[in-house]
Amino acid sequence: ICTTLITPAFCAPDTLTVYSDYDMVYLDWPAFTGYYCGTFIGYNIYQDGVPIDTVTQTMYEVENLAYDTDYCFTVTALYEEGEAAPTDAVCIALNTPQLCLPDSFAVEPADTSVFIDWTSVVDSVDVPPAPPEPQANIQKKVFGNSIGLNDINNVSNPETRSLLEVEGCGVFLGYTIFYDGDTVAFITDSTSLTITGLENGEEHCFSISAAYEQGSSSISDEICVIPFAVRRDHETGIVQTSITNEGNIGFTDWAWIDDSTMGNGLGFEFAGNNNLFEGGLMVGTSQNQISDCIRNESGWVEEDFVEEEGTYLHIDTTGDITHEEGLVLLNDSGADNPLGIHIVQKSYADLQFETRNGILFHYTLVNENNTDLTGLYAGLFFDWDIDDSTMGMDYLMNSAYYNADHQMVYVQDQEANPSHFAASMLLNVGLGANIDALYNDGDGVYQYSNQNKWMHMNGGVKDEPSLSADVSTYTGIGPVDIAAGDSVTFGIAVLAASSIYELEYVAGELRNFWDTHFPEELGNDSEAILPDVFALHQNYPNPFNPVTSIRYDIPEAANVQVSVYSLLGQKVKTLASGAHQPGFYAVQRNGTNDHGSPVASGMYICRIQADRFNAVKKLILMK
Repeated sequence: ICTTLITPAFCAPDTLTVYSDYDMVYLDWPAFTGYYCGTFIGYNIYQDGVPIDTVTQTMYEVENLAYDTDYCFTVTALYEEGEAAPTDAVCIALNTPQLCLPDSFAVEPADTSVFIDWTSVVDSVDVPPAPPEPQANIQKKVFGNSIGLNDINNVSNPETRSLLEVEGCGVFLGYTIFYDGDTVAFITDSTSLTITGLENGEEHCFSISAAYEQGSSSISDEICVIPFAVRRDHETGIVQTSITNEGNIGFTDWAWIDDSTMGNGLGFEFAGNNNLFEGGLMVGTSQNQISDCIRNESGWVEEDFVEEEGTYLHIDTTGDITHEEGLVLLNDSGADNPLGIHIVQKSYADLQFETRNGILFHYTLVNENNTDLTGLYAGLFFDWDIDDSTMGMDYLMNSAYYNADHQMVYVQDQEANPSHFAASMLLNVGLGANIDALYNDGDGVYQYSNQNKWMHMNGGVKDEPSLSADVSTYTGIGPVDIAAGDSVTFGIAVLAASSIYELEYVAGELRNFWDTHFPEELGNDSEAILPDVFALHQNYPNPFNPVTSIRYDIPEAANVQVSVYSLLGQKVKTLASGAHQPGFYAVQRNGTNDHGSPVASGMYICRIQADRFNAVKKLILMK
């Protein structure tokens, strides 16, 4: 029997499929088929004609390849008897990652913070078809992250993220945020970040890069911003109010924008209740030239006042005069017909018993034009809403009155048996006075046109009350002339109390504060701020125990004696005696006599004698 060996066919794979990603080249081929192929050992993998491995499976991964380089691959079948012919060569390069930056990067300054947002690199490119082993997309949060400046860490948790291959860019990991060149946060699941704890008025610079498994993108250009305060809040322990960088008092905008937080400010709070709907500065020379931050006839709020560039609203809690001293510098460049004025608004809030029921506002108006400003009026408008919920009343039953003794217009919660009072008081003498109690409906305040504003700004002092209605008040100076480059100053106090007696006492103490700390303030006739007439004011508190304050006014030099007598006419104590210069004065009365011994409870008479002026008030000591 004659025979011969079977000649091996050395069967080869039919085809070779090659694809790549950012890290690997993947080879895939069908298993050899046929008869009498030989004794199979495996498949030889060739890279650029050089064998690199022998495997038995029909797929292979090639790693550690360089980017931007073509590699050619073939596969053969290897037998004990020999090697099959190679497949056709397939040449390919790794996907070169572009390490893409976000298309946009924005930084918005806020109060001691910044808000940063950017375009997602995932959303800015077309995601390719799923690779052989699909990977889950990153899930972005609805809300961004927030960190304090000193919390330098991973804002997002890298353990919870999924990798995402972004076409042309790389396998995405997250974003690195830089603050002044240093890493401040690494974020995997959001495209926004709020950074808090920054200093207002200082420049802060931020940039971003995107991180991929293949490396990090370049760092974006820095964006530098200066955080600033839109509002700041005064707090005396008794009253609270907000000041803003647009000239508002109480709110930066109207309360109903966010009822849960009473709008964008505190209003004017006293005894736990907010008494103010809207307040702010008004300045003008005619109905065609008014700059203000109050509502207009269209129902919008005017934004005529702009914070001076490079200045920043702030409240200093170590003030020279009071515990809190606020400062904001404005101009009226936002007005349609600006006056060309520079405004320095200072505000003073103190913790002292005598003044803690009020906030004092000190304004300096500087004429920055080359020509004089003539016939100028300026003051504060307040729309009061005093609501005594314990009595079931609301602001539609408020009443407003003028008080001539203090150049003050005040509002009470109701006509009969009122328990909540708020007021604004003009502190200047000699610059004119315009004080008015307004009906919001009848005086055109609801849709407040410049015509109505001007009517109230230059209407003089009106002593007619506004009763049982929704009411507002205006308190201001004018007319005054301001020469080019010159200025004028005026002061207005805002105060609150639980009784008319307390309100008058606080008004007197705030005026004493003004006279003490601003004696240089002059009227437009260069006259010192002095009382017009002799006066003895009712003491506060009354009844008292153990101390009460008694104020009196001396308009001209005089010999003054202030004494306390019993109802039988016996002198109990001398409170003041001697020559007085013109001014406002206050003395304290305690429950003792001239010898320092305690006196009995009861009614006493306080008498003032100032040359030919005599007056008495009743004091009640209650132990």
